[in-house]
Amino acid sequence: LDLTGIGLTKVPDEVWTLTDLTDLQLSNNKITRIPNDVGNLAELERLGLAGNRLTEIPEAIGRCERLRHLMLAGNRIRELPASLGDCKYLEELSVPGNRLESLPETIGGAYMLRVIDVHGNRIARLPDSIARLKSLEELSAQGNLLTSIPDDVGEMRRLVRLNVAENKL
Repeated sequence: LDLTGIGLTKVPDEVWTLTDLTDLQLSNNKITRIPNDVGNLAELERLGLAGNRLTEIPEAIGRCERLRHLMLAGNRIRELPASLGDCKYLEELSVPGNRLESLPETIGGAYMLRVIDVHGNRIARLPDSIARLKSLEELSAQGNLLTSIPDDVGEMRRLVRLNVAENKL
């Protein structure tokens, strides 16, 4: 279901009843809130919410166990829910250009993550659990407030791109 760029301020309630939905694109609207009903979309694999006015993502996102791609660029998100660690099939987390100050320690539970893009936020510290992401190939964390990188990042054998430019390292 693609509802990109149509001026939505709220996701129609009917969307949350589409329990077989695998791809939901809601980018470039004016959406300010995603309800807990997002957890009803158990088959959802791809969720695009970039370019909205979101300040938070509900914990219920963790019930979207098949979620593989979560696109949240260009919002006003300050914190990601701990339940993201329950998204065992999550491969891509894209949250650049938000107001994040940290990543949840539980992120290490999303062990299928291959790409994390958190550039252009306010992150001062990466969680130690990030080193448990043995499938991680790309970590883009440039333009944050990082003063160090967890030591165990050096043990991440699949990591081929690490961008930590424009930080306070």
